[in-house]
Amino acid sequence: VGGKSAMQNEIIGDLTCEFGALPENGADLTLKDLGSQFNSYKALGKYMNDMVAKMVSTKMPGGFGINKLKSHLSSERLLGSGRTESVLAFSIPMAPTNRL
Repeated sequence: VGGKSAMQNEIIGDLTCEFGALPENGADLTLKDLGSQFNSYKALGKYMNDMVAKMVSTKMPGGFGINKLKSHLSSERLLGSGRTESVLAFSIPMAPTNRL
């Protein structure tokens, strides 16, 4: 009872943290329609940066923090800042099970 509402509120809170203000009817939009509201999203927001930082701190070797990872992706893999952020975002669900 109320499980859907609690989950919906949590998701809306996370989206608000990441994107700032949501459309007034954001909870009723399809994911595709909601995504189309954020065409100006160019950099990871607070929520995603926190998720990446958590993944890096728990899965990467000690001393290999987020700044060192970004530097590695830029210098060794020749990725620009947008590509680097994309790699970091995609790394969250693909994180290794154990620390490297």
